[in-house]
Parts: sequence; structure tokens; C-alpha cells
Amino acid sequence: KMKEEIFNNNTKNFSNLDTPKLILDEEGCQLWFKKEFVNIYKGKAYLTLEFVNTYIPASPETTSFADIFTEILNEKLNTQLYPASMINYTWKITASVKGDCRISINVAGPTENLFYITNFILKYFLSLKKNFNELVSKQDFRNARIKIRRKYEKLQSSNSYLIGLLASAAIQDENLWSPEARFECLENITYEDMESYTIEFFSSCVVSGFLNGDVPNFTDENPFTESLSLIRELFENNLGINKDSYHFPSSYVFPSSNEYSIYPKTSKDDTSSSIFMIFQTGFRADMYTKTMTELTAHIMHSALTSVLRTEYQLGYLVSIDLRINNETVGIVISVLSLYTTDYLKSVIESVLQKWCSRNIPTDELQNKYIKPFLEFYNNGIQSEQVSIARLSFDAINNGANDSVMMKQHKSYWQQITDRTFSFASNYSGKDKIDLELLKNLTGDEFMKFIRTY
Repeated sequence: KMKEEIFNNNTKNFSNLDTPKLILDEEGCQLWFKKEFVNIYKGKAYLTLEFVNTYIPASPETTSFADIFTEILNEKLNTQLYPASMINYTWKITASVKGDCRISINVAGPTENLFYITNFILKYFLSLKKNFNELVSKQDFRNARIKIRRKYEKLQSSNSYLIGLLASAAIQDENLWSPEARFECLENITYEDMESYTIEFFSSCVVSGFLNGDVPNFTDENPFTESLSLIRELFENNLGINKDSYHFPSSYVFPSSNEYSIYPKTSKDDTSSSIFMIFQTGFRADMYTKTMTELTAHIMHSALTSVLRTEYQLGYLVSIDLRINNETVGIVISVLSLYTTDYLKSVIESVLQKWCSRNIPTDELQNKYIKPFLEFYNNGIQSEQVSIARLSFDAINNGANDSVMMKQHKSYWQQITDRTFSFASNYSGKDKIDLELLKNLTGDEFMKFIRTY
């Protein structure tokens, strides 16, 4: 049942609902909701449900199991839900991008039948748990494993830039296993293992959900009612077991230096070279560090990208991005080029040194950089941030889903799955920052911050 006080507090005035609100917080189950009023959401809604098993430990094998499992689920449900795709619904079952034992249901489309599709998927989960042998043949399992093997092989043979992108994520967040480690485990998984995994996965979970869009007020109707009933039946009311002792994925803190460089190696046929320079500035929970890091990423992108790409002509791709991890924040400079990595690093370091040696007057900082940045921020446009969590939404990129709305949903969901809950009061959905700090920031304080890192 809904907890009355949570329900009442969060449904009093939906016209002022500018960030997601927690409308259910029971042991092992959290549901978040955001009603949208802008016209682009008219008649549309977006839902994510995530299930995290707190008994199966994080490992490459766990990730491989989840990849095969979700491949089987998507293949089986594709035929049954095909009519829904014809009326502008998109859906996908995705495996964890955090390396632990979790899967997600992502559904987007017209509000009217959104929960019908969600509940259809949950009912299929129930059937699969009870009758795995009847619903999944050994050939189904082999086909799914072949598809996942090809996916791993494709990652292994990727160009240096993609390898570097994956490596830069793996050295900052826990449990982001290499394609090689996953591939090795994949080959040892049998049909019988898959059946045992399915039963074990559905034995106990922590559940999180987020719904936003043009949906009824919860005071009129609770669209989660049937879904919650199915979830409780699926997990036999074993929600939240072992939650307090479970280690949710965290981030690595660089031990001695704030900067770490990656020089990805690929096959001899790949003539390109890449470099990723990662500057870790601090913890995501530190509002000052997070605010200053986002501003710095914005200014560096504006001031230095064209210098590296055009003036020095370093390569095909030059990017300076904000990096938001599970628990840390930073900035990543990445280049895809034909030059050697030693040359790339020397040029980047020279440009950075020159940029950091100058003094930016407060007037220039405020008028040239901070005011435009705040305009973007208040309109819901923030610095592009690299986030491994967003990859789980790659499947829902068409049909009912408009890019602006899906970006917002992804940004809110990233904070829910990362357990930070620091929502900005704008349409971006990204992490909240200290606006007053920026409005009063001096050139000297800004330069002191960037010279530290």
C-alpha cells in the first residue's frame, strides 16, 4: 500500500512539480514520479523499472548471464509485442551497465496503454520463472549466446577511440568488465546454468521505478497498482532482502594524481591512435566541486576545442566533456588522430598550460562564460556529459520518443539508479548545481580551481 503521508505530500500541487517526487518508499521498492505539463509531452509517457538482485555478486559472469537473459527476453517478446510498435510504442529489456545483477524494463509511448505493455512484460517474467523449459528452448539459448558473442567480438575489434571510451569508464567506476573478461565467462555458460540463473534472479530484488509524462494525478488514479501486485508476486514479496549489506557500485578515486591518461591499443589494421586524458576533480556529492567542474567543462569546451581541432589540427575527433560517475566528477579530453599518442599528449599539455597561466578578469568570466552558461542551464541545456549509464537507453531511440524528452528521462533516471537524487529544477533533469556560487564567482577563484587540477 501507498504510505499515506508520502502520497499526500507529493500529490498536493502537481502544477509546482518541477523535479521527480518519491511516491512510494517501502522496503526494497522505490517509485518516482514527475507529471509533465509542457505540450511536447502531451499524450506521452516514459517508464523505467529496474530490478537489482542483492544476492548474486557482481562479476563478468553475472554480466554475461544478464546479457544472454535479456537477449532471450527481447527475442521472445518481440513477436508478441509487435502490434504495440505499430501504434508508436517502444520498449526494451536491458542488462546492467553497472556490472552487477540487474535488469531494466524501458517503455515509451502514448500514455493510454503504457502500463498494459509494462504489465504484459511482468506477466511474461512470471511465466518464465515458473516454466523456463517450456518457454525457452536450447536453440533459443544458443541463438542468444551467439548474438552476445558477436557483440563482444565487435567490441574487441573496435577502433582505438571506442576502446578508450570503454576503458575511461572502467577505470573510474566499479564493475565495468572488459569484453575479454565477459567473453571468457560467456563460453562456459550452459542452458542449465541459464535456467538456474533465472530462478535465482527472481528470488529477491530491490526495485526502483521512474514514470514521467502526461499521466493522471495519483489522487485520481494510481497507474502502478497492477504492476506492484505483479512485482510482489514475481519476487514472492522478497523485496529488499539483503539490501543493507549489499555493495552498490561505487567509483574509484585516483590515488596520487588527479590526472590519468589512457592510450588504447587495437589491432595492427587500425591506423588511428587515441588518447583520453581524465581529470578527476572530486566527489559528486560535493556541491562546490560539482558546480565548478561543470562550469570548467563548459568553458574548456568553448575555449579549447576549436584550438585543438582547428589551430593544431590534432585529429578527426576532439572532445572535451564533463564526466559524471557513480560517486565522482571530472573532465575528459579525448582525441582520435593519426598522430602518435606522445605527440597528442604534449600538444594538449602545452595548450592547457598556456590556458591555465593566464588570468581571467571577473568581468570577462561573468559576461563571456557564466552568463551564457546560466542561460543554457536555465533552459535545460547543460554541458554534454559522458555517462556509461545512458547506454542502457540506446534501444529506445525512435517512434514515440522525442530526443528532448528522452534525454530528460535518462538524466533523471541516472540519478535514481546512481542513488544521488540531486535533481535540477529545470528541463534538463541533470544534477543540481549551485547557481548563486556561479553568479558571485570571481576570476581569481575560478583560476585557482582549474590550476589545482
